[in-house]
Amino acid sequence: MKNFSLFLLLCFCFFRSNAQSTILDLRFDHHFASDYHMSGDTTGGSDCWGWTSPTGVDYAIFGTFYGTHYVRASDGAILDSVPGALLNDYYYHRDIKTYRNYAYIVGEMNGTHAGIQVVDLSFLPDSVHLVSEYTFGSWPGAPRSHNLSIDTAKGFAYVLAPDYTGVRIISLANPTNLSEVGFITTGSVHDVYARNDTAWIAEGYNTVFSIWDASDKSAPIKIGEITDPNFGYCHQIWPTDDGKHF
Repeated sequence: MKNFSLFLLLCFCFFRSNAQSTILDLRFDHHFASDYHMSGDTTGGSDCWGWTSPTGVDYAIFGTFYGTHYVRASDGAILDSVPGALLNDYYYHRDIKTYRNYAYIVGEMNGTHAGIQVVDLSFLPDSVHLVSEYTFGSWPGAPRSHNLSIDTAKGFAYVLAPDYTGVRIISLANPTNLSEVGFITTGSVHDVYARNDTAWIAEGYNTVFSIWDASDKSAPIKIGEITDPNFGYCHQIWPTDDGKHF
């Protein structure tokens, strides 16, 4: 196994009185041992997300080869880690989102800890607790997923299917006991963003960006799409706060 590093930059922003300039101050960086499949790259990592506790403390959650690490943003202290599945995907794609006091983690790996991991963050800064793992029942390739988004206003997770054919809609009504309630079929997909029963989807090889009304989880309706063969691979999508642009 080679040693590769995950170079993590957390910057505090200081705004001048005229609000025209931003000064970024590097506070810390971390390096994690990893296996990046014979690559000469000296950095690694998959994805990151942030969570603020009810007392106002900011934490960062980082995906690494071995799982996820939980870091206090103020001083860079690594407080805890949760192991993840390690088999199948040497690029260790992991994606993390939060809902209430839980982190939800997916990855493209198989083996122990595969599926959606549900991690209770309420014990920070002391520790985090892995409370459940959801594996989609008999869904082909069930444990694997490249990405997810959480509609925090409505309490649903939108999770990419393992064969890139669409998006699974998962109810978080019981945040630690998940249940699948719908599916958006796209044929190809790489990223999704969900808010207020609306899903914005980057459809990968379809060269399509689409928007879906998921008010009825059992029968989502496509609102519209934009397509162009020159888009290449539609990798990621994110809407503005007012939803007028993405």
